[in-house]
Amino acid sequence: MHTTSRCGTSRLLVLFGMTTSLPTYTVTGNPLRLFLKKAAAALMADFSPEAKERKRLEAAFHQTVSKYADTISGICFSFARNPAEYEDLRQDALINIWRGIGNFRGEAETRTWIYRVVMNTCVSVYRKQQRNPIRDAITEIPEIADTDGDTREDITFMHYLISQLPETDRCIIIMWLDDQSYEDIATVTGLNRNTVATRLRRIRLKLAEQAKKII
Repeated sequence: MHTTSRCGTSRLLVLFGMTTSLPTYTVTGNPLRLFLKKAAAALMADFSPEAKERKRLEAAFHQTVSKYADTISGICFSFARNPAEYEDLRQDALINIWRGIGNFRGEAETRTWIYRVVMNTCVSVYRKQQRNPIRDAITEIPEIADTDGDTREDITFMHYLISQLPETDRCIIIMWLDDQSYEDIATVTGLNRNTVATRLRRIRLKLAEQAKKII
């Protein structure tokens, strides 16, 4: 039914301190009722269970990413060969953290869970690329900020040596360098504690031998 209405709209404009000098127009239905219906739907959407859950997840995501930003960046840095790849890995890791945070129930430490997600992301990308880990030049690694020359060279050298390790060995040494326990390393890699300890000794010896050859 077509009705000519300006009364309902005029009252709304008065309510918000706006002019009421409007021309008469023709609409289908009651414009005030349609407006209020849409406004109510929009307001209710903000308080729906889905909206509340999304806000909870967003808060948890931002809190987690902020708290473990250095860990996330460090792992991605260890797998990247250049700044662009580092940014891609970090973005992929953040996406996977967002996708998985709703299913995280606290069975493991949050830091351990972050390690697992980011490590799996980096390893997955690494496998898809199927690249030779030695092909990139050392100078192409992500830029290291806020360090003096000697420190930067040391980190670059260590990054180069670690980049030549197999995926699991790389995960083990990265977590060990970040002071993670054998138990946490075992949880992330899927190995038992004794295997982690044995492989870690082997990795450290291998890195030391490689360092001697280069130095």
